[in-house]
Amino acid sequence: MLHTIDDRGAGAESGAAAREEELARQEAIKQIERKRRFWITTVVSTGVVGGLIAYLRKPIPESQIKREIKRQARA
Repeated sequence: MLHTIDDRGAGAESGAAAREEELARQEAIKQIERKRRFWITTVVSTGVVGGLIAYLRKPIPESQIKREIKRQARA
């Protein structure tokens, strides 16, 4: 008696599983890239805002204060 093996069904199933695995892999890569972009953007934005705050918190020169006093007196 001859035994024949029909592996067409198994091949189709393994092909579908491979496609699903590849799709899951691509989605995982996209999610990791989104997380990286988020953290990079967050760090860069925080640095920029921190730099602006440090820059804007410098002492106000006396000449600028006197100009403002004169401007307000005219108004």
